[in-house]
Amino acid sequence: MGNTSKRVATLVGGHGFIGQHLHRRLEADGWNCWVPEKNDPDLFRLDLGTVFYCAGVTADFAQRGFDCVDAHVSCLNQIMHAGVFRKLVYLSSARLYDQSASALLLESDDLKLNPYHPRHLFDLSKALGESLCLQLGKNKASVARLSCVVSSDLDAEGFLASLLKKVVHQPAGEPLFIESSRQFVRDYVMIDDVVSALLHLAASETGGIYNVASGANTSNSKLFDVISDITGVPIVATIPNNEAYVPPRQISVAKMYDEFGWMARRVCEQLPNMVKGKI
Repeated sequence: MGNTSKRVATLVGGHGFIGQHLHRRLEADGWNCWVPEKNDPDLFRLDLGTVFYCAGVTADFAQRGFDCVDAHVSCLNQIMHAGVFRKLVYLSSARLYDQSASALLLESDDLKLNPYHPRHLFDLSKALGESLCLQLGKNKASVARLSCVVSSDLDAEGFLASLLKKVVHQPAGEPLFIESSRQFVRDYVMIDDVVSALLHLAASETGGIYNVASGANTSNSKLFDVISDITGVPIVATIPNNEAYVPPRQISVAKMYDEFGWMARRVCEQLPNMVKGKI
């Protein structure tokens, strides 16, 4: 791995969606990258340089509780305790805000987590990973709370990727029925913007938690209309709007902008490029 730890990157979980995109960007920028396998003993023998901790369990976390905790906490704890590194960037999730009543979600907000709630096993494990970084890593560790990360890669996970995959195979003019509601909203952030944010955090001399999001919620209604305009495929939501539905609050990205001048693009502005050449 060489002796120039300033340009060495260790990507834990580097075979995943975000890790692969980050890996390509780092290599293009001239970094010496290492993607260790799980439980590789060299994690505790080598100078890891800058650690990007991308390991995680997402869509199937409910069926993989032990793996979820292991991925989010166990290896991180070992690296923090026995590893040699210059900087560590931990990828967390904006899901931690799901129970918040704040209108604007800030990194300093208290989190509302309940051990009795099955979904909160994911949240609690991510929160513990964050706490390890803040309490034990000090200025050497930063946390990126990611919103819904999307790309033009139709093989990616998530609602938007699945939707686009169906749309590009649907004949123009033929309605596409989607099991969702037009009122549902999410904060989508493009993968290239996420990678840029992670590099900012890696270069920072301080630690802390940072929201990595677009800072704006996009409704299914807006997504469906924009995609239909581009492709000519009408998208029909099969779940009716619910008067009791409470949309997610807005995620503040002021901290990323104030410290690094970082801003994310809006997903609807990127949709023409995302479907270009695929229809």
